[in-house]
Amino acid sequence: MSSEAPQNHRNSNLYVLLLIAITIGGTGFWFFLNRWAAEPVGPTIAKEFAEDFEKECFLELQEERECRKLIGLNHSECLFANVERVTPGSGDQGGDIKHDREGYMTCMREKTGVRH
Repeated sequence: MSSEAPQNHRNSNLYVLLLIAITIGGTGFWFFLNRWAAEPVGPTIAKEFAEDFEKECFLELQEERECRKLIGLNHSECLFANVERVTPGSGDQGGDIKHDREGYMTCMREKTGVRH
């Protein structure tokens, strides 16, 4: 009987730690979705920016496959780094958004080495 008490206590501690870990993980996931996944960069803007950089890249490298690879590796990071929420808001009232095309192009040039 005395060996069951420490075992039950240990199980109790594990359940508490598991509950804390799930709570922290859920909060982190919610923060991620709220901050990054919900950023208001539509597919039209993303495609326009990528096409603009692809033109520059192709003029310099003359290699479409290499340009697409470079874009694939760096596009998201540069795109989201150059989006600014001008007025606060969330959900359907997401506020006004500013897309910095030059900032995106500069970021892509720095990360890929394309200088055209």
